Amino acid sequence: MPEQTFTAQRYHYVADHGRWPQYRFYFGLDLGQRQDHSAITAAELTWTHAGKCPYRYEDRYTPWLHIRHLERFPVGTPYEKLYNLVGKVVREIYPRQTYGTPHTKTLVIDASGPGGPVVERLRDNLPNGIEIKPAIITGGNSTNALKDGFTGVPRKTLVSDLQLLLAAESIKCEPDLPGFNTLIEELLELQTGSTQPAASSAHDDLAVATALATWGAIQDASQLLPQTDDSFRRRRIYQQNRLF
Repeated sequence: MPEQTFTAQRYHYVADHGRWPQYRFYFGLDLGQRQDHSAITAAELTWTHAGKCPYRYEDRYTPWLHIRHLERFPVGTPYEKLYNLVGKVVREIYPRQTYGTPHTKTLVIDASGPGGPVVERLRDNLPNGIEIKPAIITGGNSTNALKDGFTGVPRKTLVSDLQLLLAAESIKCEPDLPGFNTLIEELLELQTGSTQPAASSAHDDLAVATALATWGAIQDASQLLPQTDDSFRRRRIYQQNRLF
């Protein structure tokens, strides 16, 4: 399948010509342990008008994810301090308004390990209107709804979906954005087999935070992922030694 076909399927049809698809912000928060960084990524979901569908005569829009903020906190940053740091990032990402409608914001948190208490604390401290989605990163094969609003998400789903977004050019990041080079280094370390960094000493905190943010966006805008057959999807993911 040609690359152009692979990237050209991302359309969102809107029958009501007066309604523009909603813009949103998605934050991904990866919680570090004693020897790991905590990291946060902010991604903005936007839509570009792509003309009329020649068959359905409806407006069509192409979705995009723009990474607006990347930050990896120092190793050992206590969670008590992290609450304020995360709250500051969420508050300061002040999105523009589109057609008078403000952006909504979703925070996807890695709730594995010590994440449960952190989730509850953030729910109490973040501004009203911030949707919090706790995700338990698993080694399984399927996404599962858990109690109290938690979701079990396979690590390979996070990594492979981020790969597909990169391959389809659905996600963008300015090279001069602080943290860009660190993110690229982490992405290059990921392996397809285990979805873990190739070097045991390497970090993947910012890559996981980005994957969490993009996973949250995909839940609301599945059009971000290219519409391909399963065999082509598998070839894109598994025929390379490294993901990125």
